[in-house]
Amino acid sequence: MARGDLKGVLDVQKGRTAEQTRRVQAHDLWEDNVFPFARDILGDAFDKERLPLTRQFFLRVQENLVEVLMPARKYFARPRPYEQEPTVKPVLPPPEGNSYPSGHSMDSYLNATLLSIAVPEKHGELFARAKSHADSRVLAGVHYPSDLQGGQIAAAALVAALLADSK
Repeated sequence: MARGDLKGVLDVQKGRTAEQTRRVQAHDLWEDNVFPFARDILGDAFDKERLPLTRQFFLRVQENLVEVLMPARKYFARPRPYEQEPTVKPVLPPPEGNSYPSGHSMDSYLNATLLSIAVPEKHGELFARAKSHADSRVLAGVHYPSDLQGGQIAAAALVAALLADSK
């Protein structure tokens, strides 16, 4: 592990506010991630009850995410920051599994990319949201900055594979 990666976690932790902690904890509780992820950007009509096919699509995308994420985590076998350094104090219940790549980061960038294809005029807002959600994982003390980059790269690779698959 690079010292700079751990330093990034510790530096963020030093400046962490109560409001940031509240937001991080709220993000961690979401179900059907794509809908709460984008509802305030895409409007109230972006709702899982109103859009069952969209929900079904994104549930399948989540299955694809897991098919990519879990073998990568097993391969890299990177412990989480708080497992490596006792001064890291996470503000979330300890997540299961290894740290690299970040699944939340991958999920956020995957959602932003796919939704941007459908609603390109919201690209900037969707990617700002993805970055905010990814960054929250370092703020929470459960990922390193490079884990977020790995999640973003994995999301881009998965989108490319999904778009290339004609089936």
